[in-house]
Amino acid sequence: MGLKNSIPENKKTTSSTTQKLGATPEVASSSLAEENSNTLLKNSDELEGASAVNTDDSEIEFDYRKIEERKNAFEAEMEAENAIHRADMEKIRRNRELLDEENSIRMNPSEPRIVEVEGIIQENQNVLFTRRDAEEDNLSISSSLLMNINNEFKTVFVEDDAVIRLGAQELTNKDEFPLLFIDEILKDTSEL
Repeated sequence: MGLKNSIPENKKTTSSTTQKLGATPEVASSSLAEENSNTLLKNSDELEGASAVNTDDSEIEFDYRKIEERKNAFEAEMEAENAIHRADMEKIRRNRELLDEENSIRMNPSEPRIVEVEGIIQENQNVLFTRRDAEEDNLSISSSLLMNINNEFKTVFVEDDAVIRLGAQELTNKDEFPLLFIDEILKDTSEL
């Protein structure tokens, strides 16, 4: 019971506070209404600021998407360049292997290599010694051959056998392929 008496009622507190401030209850309520409206305005300003922040967030998100798109395009471009580089490196590696193989074969006498190539030429009336990567040259030569001679011919891919490759080069004293033999005679492929 002692507590009830020690806490004043709200009406008494409000009226006593209002009296201490020297304001009438009407003035006090209007000042409270003013404070409430100021608080509402402040809250609405904060909401507008929040929507501006949301706008900034969407712009940031949009910028992030642009950055991601540029990054993905850059990575795709780099991957394409890397694929080209890997293909070039593989070609260099393969050429080095072929050269190493040729060098070890060259340590032996050349006569057995030449005899093997001569055997292929004698067995077939028309022989084309060529590289696999020279497809356009091979097609033009083969179509010209078929039109002019109307005979079948044998195609020997020199990458498959270093002995034959070296033998053909040593027999003809030419380093470049394709080499075309018609009736055991070396023909100039540029004339076809």
